[in-house]
Amino acid sequence: MDDFEVLFVDDDLTLAEGYARVVRNQLHVRTHASDSFEESLVLVARNAIRVVVIDQRMPEITGTELMRRIHQLDQRVRVIILSGRAGESEIIEAYEDGVTKFLRKDSWRSTLVGTVQDQLLEYEAELTSSFNAEDVGKPLFEVRVGLPLLGERIAFYLLSREKLDDAFVSPSSWHSFGNIDAGVEKEITYEVEWKETEEEISKSSVTLGSEIGVTAGKLTKLASKLKADITESHEFKTVTERRSKTTARTKVSLPAEPSDPNQVHVAARSYEVAPVFFLVRSLLLSHCSTCQHKALVKIDSYIPSSRYASRQIDYLSDGSSPRVTLTGIHDVSA
Repeated sequence: MDDFEVLFVDDDLTLAEGYARVVRNQLHVRTHASDSFEESLVLVARNAIRVVVIDQRMPEITGTELMRRIHQLDQRVRVIILSGRAGESEIIEAYEDGVTKFLRKDSWRSTLVGTVQDQLLEYEAELTSSFNAEDVGKPLFEVRVGLPLLGERIAFYLLSREKLDDAFVSPSSWHSFGNIDAGVEKEITYEVEWKETEEEISKSSVTLGSEIGVTAGKLTKLASKLKADITESHEFKTVTERRSKTTARTKVSLPAEPSDPNQVHVAARSYEVAPVFFLVRSLLLSHCSTCQHKALVKIDSYIPSSRYASRQIDYLSDGSSPRVTLTGIHDVSA
């Protein structure tokens, strides 16, 4: 999953990439460009996007219709529509449907950057203006920056939490447990062991761990990324370890090589497994007790699911790209 704040959608990908590049360079924000409305909906569903800039006239969908679908996924997203030929009635309809700004394509160089910046600020202001510490209760955790007991106290409150993926597999986590060549039949054995370690540390971190579903030890590493100036360390008290293990044997085979040497066939096959996680995104609001400054913080947590994925990779005789097939997601036996 990518991590960006502003999305540009135009059926002309070169234009979308140009808009994204200019805004990224001038505002120093993370941007992404797409020429597919289907992809844009997936991106909005999977990312904490704040502003979407859409071309009004696209072959498969209008900008206003795409905006409606985006708001069905996330009503908070600010939508800016760019158009070169929109009439007055079309512009009025767009504003009535929820568009925050309607810009002319022929003047985008002078208006786009400032408008995106305004909408980013309005997004954050709208989200934080409704925040009231007395209403939301106790913070999930607090840190102190500066001198002990005298430094600024920053509290973090959970605003929202969503599951982005219930079967996330890191591309780098796959490992092979067996392989076979054409014309061979054999039995392969694989063993999957899942080790979960919980570390009880400070009370504040344990509280956040129970709230968002990550262990306290992993939370410490996550929390240290929230702000560059948060450097305080935690003292570990107890460590609890749980293990789950699965061992299985299976018979595998591949057809023999064909008599025709020019016929493309599977020359070899590799078998791999990898751990499966829940991917959860939490949106936090930080609140400084001294200066009253508020800011949004996003945490992506990879939560163990006690499952593993399996796949096979076929290597073809013509040397073309290997074929990768996901063969299943399985529970690890207790």
